[in-house]
Amino acid sequence: HAVRQGIRVGLDGGIGAAGLQHLIQRGNLAEGRRIIRDRYGLDGRVDGLGAIQHHAADAVVQFALIGAVIGNAHQRHVANGHGGGGVDLGQLFHRVAQLFGRGQRIVSGCNLLRIAAQHAKAEINAIVRNSAREQIYEEFSGRIGDLISGTVLQSTPDFTIVKIRDGVEAELPHFDQRRYENERNERPMGERYLHNQHIKAVIIDVRDPNSNLQPVRGEHSRPPIVISRTHPELMRRLFEQEVPEIYEGTVQIKSIAREPGQRSKVAVHSLDDRLDPVGACVGPKGSRVRAVVGELRGERVDVILWDADPAVYVANALSPAKVTRVLIDEEKAYAGVIVPDDQLSLAIGKEGQNARLAARLTGYKIDIKPESYQGEDDEEIVDKEPVQ
Repeated sequence: HAVRQGIRVGLDGGIGAAGLQHLIQRGNLAEGRRIIRDRYGLDGRVDGLGAIQHHAADAVVQFALIGAVIGNAHQRHVANGHGGGGVDLGQLFHRVAQLFGRGQRIVSGCNLLRIAAQHAKAEINAIVRNSAREQIYEEFSGRIGDLISGTVLQSTPDFTIVKIRDGVEAELPHFDQRRYENERNERPMGERYLHNQHIKAVIIDVRDPNSNLQPVRGEHSRPPIVISRTHPELMRRLFEQEVPEIYEGTVQIKSIAREPGQRSKVAVHSLDDRLDPVGACVGPKGSRVRAVVGELRGERVDVILWDADPAVYVANALSPAKVTRVLIDEEKAYAGVIVPDDQLSLAIGKEGQNARLAARLTGYKIDIKPESYQGEDDEEIVDKEPVQ
């Protein structure tokens, strides 16, 4: 009776449609899901869904709402010009119970009624959840690498949930990879996030709900969009946002090397010979690069000039150290660098960080020697073990 009354409310007095008749007669759960989703648009905006999810656990109320949801969905279907036909109420009642209750017969017993209502509620929630994930995948799968901004909803030891907009959330994973080797860690070292804190990140993945790949751990309870604050693309997008010349294409970012949360190097080049690309990125009194550093929570950013000559490029990449000479072996992608003795520690950097970032930025294996080694042959210097 509750289902019948709910359907009457949802249809506002008119019951029918061959599509609904087909759905009811099939009694097949998988087929029912597909028809509800594809034909009736049961996508989370139908009146009554929110009430089903949050209403008191009263089986009669829930069944009435289930009927109202189906009736309302069909009403919208008919209103769109898809036609309609008569359906027997008694048959409708029992077939809906079979479809959503996995064959549970609706009898006067309270337990069976409660169990059937729980099944119906779970199935409708699953339909809505999967439909929402499909819509998110369609919208965001083509936006890999885009910059997004959002507010932190919740932080757990393994990931942070970020709200992009109403109804759309993203996951910023920071799993301990010693325990979970197949999971990601996209949080820079030392960063922590507070509730309602505003952050920016780039989209690196959108999980396909219909994929045949093995699902990640707890995928159904995690947002489908995966974002990152460690990816080099974040640096590129932040500079595009702060530097109009980069956004317009006059200044190009040729390469980026990051050790997230600590230090980064960015190589830039100008298509206009009259424009200084490094000065454009730094901005008046350093305002532009400071804005990027502020968004990266104090990560040090070195902006260096890209050059087509590998020797000049490698020398620039090792800044702020001064370089005396660079020997290049292009076949081996090797660079032997000579620096003044008092610049050796600066060129190598703390724990080799400066040399390591320069090697990643240029793509060359770099071996740094002080001027006291200049007595050696160039071939001998080239044979030394380089920094990669």
